[in-house]
Amino acid sequence: MDFRLTYAGRLLAHKRGRSRHIHAIRQAFHEQLKSLWNEHPVLDAGDRLERNDPHPYDEWLGTIPQGRYNWRPLVTTNSGLVCALDILMLRKGAPGRVRTDIDNRLKTLFDALRMPSSTELARSITCEEKQSSLPERDPFFVLLQDDKLITKVTVTSDMLLEPIPDLARQEDAVRLVICVNIRPYAITWGGLGFLAG
Repeated sequence: MDFRLTYAGRLLAHKRGRSRHIHAIRQAFHEQLKSLWNEHPVLDAGDRLERNDPHPYDEWLGTIPQGRYNWRPLVTTNSGLVCALDILMLRKGAPGRVRTDIDNRLKTLFDALRMPSSTELARSITCEEKQSSLPERDPFFVLLQDDKLITKVTVTSDMLLEPIPDLARQEDAVRLVICVNIRPYAITWGGLGFLAG
C-alpha cells in the first residue's frame, strides 16, 4: 500500500520541551490520515466513522485508548505491518549551507508520525484541548503505533525556493512530501489487502 503525506510549516530540531510542537505536526497528519481511512479502497471506512459502525479492520488494527484520545494507528505491533518512508525535505538554504541539522529534525518528524507516550501526551495538550471534547479527533489518526515499525528511510534534501506563508523564521520552515509504503512483515488474512494496495 502506497500513499503520500505532506507538511508545510515549522520543523524544529528534537529536544526536551518540544511536545506541543510535535503534537501540532501530528494534528496536520491526522487530517490526511483520516481522509485516507475514508477513501482508500484497502481501508474503505467511508461514512462508518461518523455512524460509529464497526470497520472490518477494527479488531485487527483497532483503536488504542490513551489519555483523552482513542488513537487509530495504521501500522501497529499486532498487525504484522511495517512501513518504509521516502522523504523529500525542502528547507531554506543551499545544500551544504543549511543552518539546521537534518537528523534531529527527522526525529521530530518520526515522533509526529507516531502515537505519543502518555507522558508526552500530557505535556502536549493545550488549554484549548483540555476544555473541548475534540469530537473531530475521535479517533485520532496516526501512521504508527511506534516508530520502531519504520524499516527503511530515505531522505532527499533540497532548497526551499518558496517561503512558507505566515512563518516568521523561514530558517525553521520545511515543505515535506513523504512517500509511505506499508507492507506486511508477517502475512495474515488482514494484511493481504496491503500487498495489492
